[in-house]
Amino acid sequence: MSLGEEMNLVKELKLKEIRSIMKINWSVEIEVCELLEKTLNELIVEVLPKCPATEEERQFITITAKAIADTLKRPCNLESY
Repeated sequence: MSLGEEMNLVKELKLKEIRSIMKINWSVEIEVCELLEKTLNELIVEVLPKCPATEEERQFITITAKAIADTLKRPCNLESY
């Protein structure tokens, strides 16, 4: 993000990255959930403060975090969401 990209584009690309990780049955694979948790954190900490999420994006993040928490049997570690 230090290359001067428009934050809206960065947010869109980060959300696409998250969706691309979500293959069939992603929520039962611990490694995939941990990777998604890390990627969600990057989105929340680095992108959303500069380019707020829409309501639809917020719902997507919340639902994804709940699925991750269910699989990992602990709260999803999202820093400031």
